[in-house]
Amino acid sequence: MYSMQGGWRALMKNLLLIVLCGLISTLASFLVINQHGPNNSELDSDMALIRIQIDDANNEIKKYKSGIIYTEIELRTQILKNTLAMLESKKLSVLRGVSLQYQDSMSRYPAQDPDIERELAAAKNDAAQAHTEAAQYSGGLIRTLAIAKEAAVKVTVASLQQRMELARAGIPLPALGAKVSVIPPPVGTITSDKDAL
Repeated sequence: MYSMQGGWRALMKNLLLIVLCGLISTLASFLVINQHGPNNSELDSDMALIRIQIDDANNEIKKYKSGIIYTEIELRTQILKNTLAMLESKKLSVLRGVSLQYQDSMSRYPAQDPDIERELAAAKNDAAQAHTEAAQYSGGLIRTLAIAKEAAVKVTVASLQQRMELARAGIPLPALGAKVSVIPPPVGTITSDKDAL
């Protein structure tokens, strides 16, 4: 009976050791995968703000049927939707334990870039000034130009916010001036026109 009890204890001890090692390796993998970028609550908060901005842009675009202001608002909306899609992909990759890999031709920006933050603050200030200027007029060319300026500056704001959000999430942007070849190799043998028929 004693040898059976000793064997049982050794088996339980080994089983406990195996389970403990499994838990430690699972925790280590989770920490390695999630070491860069924001956590889920930060991503949720960022995505909620972007959804509000998309809703605002959708409400604003209803005032126009076409033209430069419509186009600027549509461009801003698409930038915001693109940012939202990237952040949602980042969140899903974190939840599923998938490490996202990016091409070498991408630029990584620091998560906290004071130059971008200053540029964003200046762009927001410019948008507010253009909005105030447009509110001074009841119609006409000057009001239209002020609204167009505001719409263009809001595109800049959306682009800068996208750059900041993606940097915080560890998602790189295409490098400016990088040459990326997207021409696929030919699918068969190449022949001259005479030989094709």
